[in-house]
Amino acid sequence: MFKHPSHSREHQDFFVLTMLNKKRGGTYLEIGGAQPQQGNNTHLLESVFGWRGVSVEWSGDLASRWPGQRVNPCVCADATLLDYDALLQAHGLGPHIDYLQLDIDPPHQTLSALLRINLFKYRFSVITYEHDLYNGGDFERLASRRILESFGYRRVVSDVLHGDFCFEDWYVHPAVVSAQTYGPLLGERVTLDAAHLDPRYAEHFLQLGL
Repeated sequence: MFKHPSHSREHQDFFVLTMLNKKRGGTYLEIGGAQPQQGNNTHLLESVFGWRGVSVEWSGDLASRWPGQRVNPCVCADATLLDYDALLQAHGLGPHIDYLQLDIDPPHQTLSALLRINLFKYRFSVITYEHDLYNGGDFERLASRRILESFGYRRVVSDVLHGDFCFEDWYVHPAVVSAQTYGPLLGERVTLDAAHLDPRYAEHFLQLGL
């Protein structure tokens, strides 16, 4: 169906590329790297579009799988305790970064990781934030929305669904991504997994040539 198969569970990589018009040579910070390829939101960005960045993964077993499968590094560390200024400086990233993924478990840890990032210093074009409402993340969903929106981020897709599970919000920064670009994908409680990809989003991805 698509020219470039998505490696994400819910086409997050396609969303990022759509918001940034298939940008090549972009940058990312991936918090919650997990598997280096399958179900990973940055593998397509790196392997096909030449993005560089750094991933953070708490599990030593998962982090050990990255060498040989990925070019960009995966740092084995606790994302809730990490010095992100030092990490980003060490990898030559910032102050503007194209994509931020926040996806660790349980919900309060994802919020803790967000709070450690200096949003006054760093700006991200696109953010995917896993609030895990289905797993008790009601406070985290509300808190993350207030924080990100206070820094000017625009929530484009609210409460992404995987089956019946509501788990994630997707944002852009309007200083980088125009309303003309994100407007057609505004949505709420949208199903975006490979088996049940919402036709409106599928059509938009196809039109972009993904």
